[in-house]
Amino acid sequence: MKYYSFITSAALLGVAHSFAAEISVDAANFKNACSPLLYGACIEDVNHEIYGGLYDQRLYGESFEEPAKAVAIFGWSAYDGIWRPAGVSVAVNPVAGAKLVRDQPQFADGEVEFDLRFTSPGPASNNAGAIVRVQNAGVGADAFNGYEISLAADGSGIVLGRHQQNFALLKSAAVAVDVSQWQHLRVVLTGGRVQVYLNGGTTAVIDYVDANPLPAGSMGLRTWNSAAEFRNFKSVAGGQDVTANFQAVPASITGWPAFGGAWQPNDSSSGVAVTANQGAKIVQDQPQISDGAV
Repeated sequence: MKYYSFITSAALLGVAHSFAAEISVDAANFKNACSPLLYGACIEDVNHEIYGGLYDQRLYGESFEEPAKAVAIFGWSAYDGIWRPAGVSVAVNPVAGAKLVRDQPQFADGEVEFDLRFTSPGPASNNAGAIVRVQNAGVGADAFNGYEISLAADGSGIVLGRHQQNFALLKSAAVAVDVSQWQHLRVVLTGGRVQVYLNGGTTAVIDYVDANPLPAGSMGLRTWNSAAEFRNFKSVAGGQDVTANFQAVPASITGWPAFGGAWQPNDSSSGVAVTANQGAKIVQDQPQISDGAV
């Protein structure tokens, strides 16, 4: 038979008198056994298992500690980062390798130009810029094939790199610009030749010929640990001069449930467009129709 004694002080008991209380426990003398079927559970509110789940709380985080939800951008596919569209411009939070890739058109030879500024300048190791001839894009810093043209977050240099699910530096150039102000970059591709121009200059700051040029692909934007903003993204390829727009995809089109694809009403509200998708459908709620004309 085993006994365990505990001495409890008066201070712990919260009484004014000074005395010692003794509790004895006989570990060999138990009255009832716990059922082996009893179990416990602990719920931690991670990824909204409770809020928006068991507990239908629509305000995620009463102290507003959570970031805004990512917004889908019509005609663009995002891989990492929270991209915030604003018509002719788009901004992104600092992420290691955030990418925004345009769905169309495909791009081999031609030009891409855009304006860029850093909303929070950083060290030279951080950067932001464009990616061209993009294929096999996915989530991950180097998860794509294509060329990268980036400006350092401190304005000290421009780099040209090649990604093939990795990164290889092809060429760099020293510059000196104020990255808190808009900087204009233009990229010209002709076969394996890549030329990069800065702020309307007539002489390329980078002129490089790749002996093993990458094939045609898409185009887009990429950042590395940088809060950046882009605007006036334009491309010239195959005789087409295209100015990109950054419009948020609406959660739904009133009266038209969507099944697949990203459907976007046009500016005049008289039409609708959809991204490439296998079997995308949008169905009007009312009216029902049997005989008639559409």
